[in-house]
Amino acid sequence: MPESSTESRLPECDAGSNVIMRVRDLSVHFRVRRRRFRTESITAVSGVNLDIPRGETYGLVGESGCGKTSLARAVLRLIPVTQGQVLFDGTDIMAMREQPLRMLRRRMQVVFQDQYGCLPPRKTVSQIVGEALAIHTEAARDQRLHAVANTLDQVGLGRRYMNRLASQLSGGERQRVSIARAIVLAPEFVICDEPVSALDALLQVQIVNLLLRLKKELRLTLLFISHDLALVRHLADRVAVMHRGQIVEDNRTDQIFSNPQNSHTRALLAHARARWATAMTRRGNLE
Repeated sequence: MPESSTESRLPECDAGSNVIMRVRDLSVHFRVRRRRFRTESITAVSGVNLDIPRGETYGLVGESGCGKTSLARAVLRLIPVTQGQVLFDGTDIMAMREQPLRMLRRRMQVVFQDQYGCLPPRKTVSQIVGEALAIHTEAARDQRLHAVANTLDQVGLGRRYMNRLASQLSGGERQRVSIARAIVLAPEFVICDEPVSALDALLQVQIVNLLLRLKKELRLTLLFISHDLALVRHLADRVAVMHRGQIVEDNRTDQIFSNPQNSHTRALLAHARARWATAMTRRGNLE
């Protein structure tokens, strides 16, 4: 069977009405300074096409620096896009003015990898989680506090954390606060950008199980970005493989792992299996 082209092909997907986010020919270029008075254009994302089905977990995998985070930020319009179109529930995000876009952001949220960098250390948990409610709603203060308390219960922290400072939290607690901040507005679509890569193995399992539970309870659509193929295999309904700014393969998860069509996908899987075998050997030696 011929190998998939390195150019992004249109992913096969269920009925168009079931697609919550449709990305077409998306490219992101950055200008970087190489020498004094000289800049160079770097391509982070190149001609990407994606269809993300409503209610599913869509995995995005690839090596560090392949453009995964740039793509995630671009589809939320958090960074400038060179060209392309992003439709969220049929609405062209790239064509929206600031005020309508701000209203739409209630339905799209993100959980970042860096829990320490994205949570203000001197703010309380209540202030951090409630900030989005203050910005995007007209709810009174007592209503916001009630919503924050309920959301902290949902993520397994509880109301006793409301007055704690972010600097007083552990890594796992910080990530639960980040998730609470993302879901407090009852969004439909959440991007999880390497949300467990900085955590130890036990905490990773806890956070992944939390995300799976919230996805079911809140009927979320997740874009889950990771370099951990075993984790993505466990979580995702569909997987896209990214390499040098392009989507080189996009298919149902079982097909990606059982019958990869692209040489880069096969190389990623082989590397992951080798790492897993090495880890198991070391574990056996320790025992």
